[in-house]
Amino acid sequence: MDENRKRDGKHHLVLVPCPLQGHLNPMLNLASIFRSKGFAITLVLVQSASPLVATSRVSDDFFLESLGGSADDISDARGLDLMRFLNEVNSKCKLPFRDCLTRLRMNRLRDCKLCVVHDAIMYFSGEVGDEMEIPRVVLRTSTAANFLGLSMLNQKACLPAQEDGAEKAIQELIPSIRARDMPVFDKFCPETTERVLAQIHESTSTASGIIWNTLHTLEQTLLHRIQSSPSPPIFPIGPLHKYQTHDPHHHHRSLFTTETSAHHEEDRIKCMSFLDTHPPGSVVYVSTGSLVRLSRSELAEIAWGLANCGQPFLWVVGPSSEHNDDIAQLIPSGEGVLGAATHCDHRAPSKRGLAVAWAPQKEVLAHKSVGCFWTHNGWNSTLESMTEGVPMLCWPRVGDQRIIAGFVSRVWRVGLELECDGDGGLERERISRAIERVMVGEEGREIKKRALEMKEMVELALSDGGCSSQFLGKLVDFIHLL
Repeated sequence: MDENRKRDGKHHLVLVPCPLQGHLNPMLNLASIFRSKGFAITLVLVQSASPLVATSRVSDDFFLESLGGSADDISDARGLDLMRFLNEVNSKCKLPFRDCLTRLRMNRLRDCKLCVVHDAIMYFSGEVGDEMEIPRVVLRTSTAANFLGLSMLNQKACLPAQEDGAEKAIQELIPSIRARDMPVFDKFCPETTERVLAQIHESTSTASGIIWNTLHTLEQTLLHRIQSSPSPPIFPIGPLHKYQTHDPHHHHRSLFTTETSAHHEEDRIKCMSFLDTHPPGSVVYVSTGSLVRLSRSELAEIAWGLANCGQPFLWVVGPSSEHNDDIAQLIPSGEGVLGAATHCDHRAPSKRGLAVAWAPQKEVLAHKSVGCFWTHNGWNSTLESMTEGVPMLCWPRVGDQRIIAGFVSRVWRVGLELECDGDGGLERERISRAIERVMVGEEGREIKKRALEMKEMVELALSDGGCSSQFLGKLVDFIHLL
């Protein structure tokens, strides 16, 4: 029997990721998980850092499809308000995606049972899938708490915190969360934000099922609340990045990388060599995300706060930060504090800090010398920290980061939220005091204890018979029945 006949009737999953890094990585992890369960995969690329032909075959059961766009065709999210970016992506991709699915149905996948699996914010995929009567499953890359928080946004896409009863209504729905913790977006174009949020919600609520990159034991009450209302079946199978799939095909990841692998390997060696020179639990790892640009004054306060805290630190000053070329000038000189990755000997013991453009975050967080993660609380970073038992210093900025930070600091209590001044600005004294609270003394020891208990909870969830493992089995059976 030839290869095509062997695959007759086989379920084939068409995955549609969002090009934003925080959304892309969970979908790539999900692709590997699905392949390990016997599904054939076509990954549909909206944006790519590498040119692609219309179809690319990676292996017998893994294909790449391009909608014909490049990174230049759709505006950079850092240059636009996020909601305007999402509106543009969904507007431009609907027709090309319909053409793509039509072509696949008529040719390569004509004998397959299709299911579309798309990121919740790529709602054009849901519209096309429904029009073509193809079953679809949504991937929610953030928390159940964020989903409920978004449901409370008013028509102008901002929480009416001054309205009577707003705080009480929030805490009835999401205990321990304040109005200021709710999801926040740029409000320069409220009509666009309102429209995008409504379409995301509609696409999620009308899907065949919902995959959550979270744990049932972590958000059990909130997930039950979602499921008790009219909702598709839910499958909390996270954390997606911790599944051991042994996927031999990683070709697709290079399509989304703008740095060369050689440069990344250089930075990896510098980071890991630096960490190897410091005692267990002593290093502050600082990485505040890729979307929000840091001003020179913010960089200066971070630099001085790290210098004054007395702890070794590894600081990722990424491409989203302004003035990062002269970062060494912002650090106090003459004290052997900083080694900038571009010109320092990372092995020199006199250097207490290392600043780099990129770091292998999961590997860094798993290193025994890391004792605190100063994070923006993107959900991927938060999950990666919790799965390694690393306490967090929370500095949320946009979107779901505030509500996640609220849960980290006041519900799960595996970190502290960095207090800013009255205008939301950073202060070096507050930074150094917050780091000391997390890493030194009884309060820090209690946070570390809870963080290690969280790590054990994740390991249990992913083990045979654990909640995430069980939900993954149910998801596989569910897709086979679609």
